[in-house]
Amino acid sequence: MLTDLPKSTDLEFLDGVLERLIEKRECEESLYSFLQRAWPYMETGTFAPNWHLKMLSEILEEVFRGNIRRLVINIPPRYGKTSLVSVAFPAWCWIQNPQTRLYFCSYAPKIVTSPSQKCRRLILSEWYQSHWRDRVTISPSQKAKSTFENTAGGRRDTTSVGSSISGLGGDILIADDPNNPKDVESEAKMHSTNLWWRDVWQSRLDDAKAGAMIVVQQRVSEKDITDLIVRHDKTKLWTQVILPACFEPSRRCVVVKAAGKTWKDPRTKDGELLFPARFPQSVVDEQKATMSEYAFAGQYQQRPAPQEGGLFKHQDFMVWSSPMPRFKMIVTSVDTALTTHESSSFSAATSWGVFQYDGESHLMLLSLMKARLPFEELMEQIRRMAI
Repeated sequence: MLTDLPKSTDLEFLDGVLERLIEKRECEESLYSFLQRAWPYMETGTFAPNWHLKMLSEILEEVFRGNIRRLVINIPPRYGKTSLVSVAFPAWCWIQNPQTRLYFCSYAPKIVTSPSQKCRRLILSEWYQSHWRDRVTISPSQKAKSTFENTAGGRRDTTSVGSSISGLGGDILIADDPNNPKDVESEAKMHSTNLWWRDVWQSRLDDAKAGAMIVVQQRVSEKDITDLIVRHDKTKLWTQVILPACFEPSRRCVVVKAAGKTWKDPRTKDGELLFPARFPQSVVDEQKATMSEYAFAGQYQQRPAPQEGGLFKHQDFMVWSSPMPRFKMIVTSVDTALTTHESSSFSAATSWGVFQYDGESHLMLLSLMKARLPFEELMEQIRRMAI
């Protein structure tokens, strides 16, 4: 007796089940695959695939696995950093281990609240729950927009820079744009933000040895948190990923850190764009034309000073190899410190000669000094420079 052949609807059902199993497995194994499939449930518009999102996804996977414990990412605004790091990544972490505690901060409450709401919406979506309801369910009592936990004990907390956060902590601390771009003109605000990050935020790891910290930001100043990290990273604990909007061959990003893996910026041509699908040349040119040189250099090139110079351009300088000219005058400029303590600023001085060359006035740097000196020694040094 012949068994009945399966109906076409049965085959379609089996194909659908197999497709969902494959999708579930790919999302669990790859954060980038998860980001692509989760996009409709967390963001508007169509997902635009690009190599930099895949590269960053793989590096974030190594953070979760404990192979990278300190990570700083410098990337232009609107290039997908928050969608990946603050929305998709925590939802993916809970698939791997629903007890993971993540703690996020940003420069303002409204900036850190929106990604939290998107992450919550993603986890509560029918798509996410159909795959991982057995692992991740939001606690029914969690109604807050900025903070929520799951039934396994995992938490996603948020705060803003400068806030009091005693008693709170996490397995992974993530600072997403901790410096406000509007604060670059205020040395006091930049200093205050850096002090909070250094003295308050870094102490929030539940396990200082095994926990991880991530800083993802556009560069806004030569004194932002990225600078603070790089200047004090004497043991090279931090992995830095620098992805400028326009490629600069001399600053090509190469990361060799985790389990023998290597990631590198695949671009080869000077000026080659990072994300042409979303930011083509016409858009980048418009941004460059409307922004100040410093703003574009920092936020888009991840170099807080223009490559060609700001107020003073590289082409304005030359090396003088001829005999010394006859100077019309010599000017000495001095910036003195108040004390000679080790934590005090330096006293600095420069001497400049003013002379005529090709019918134009020029300045020649004759000498310079930078030191912590008592008043009498400082005055003697200045007198010698002025002769």
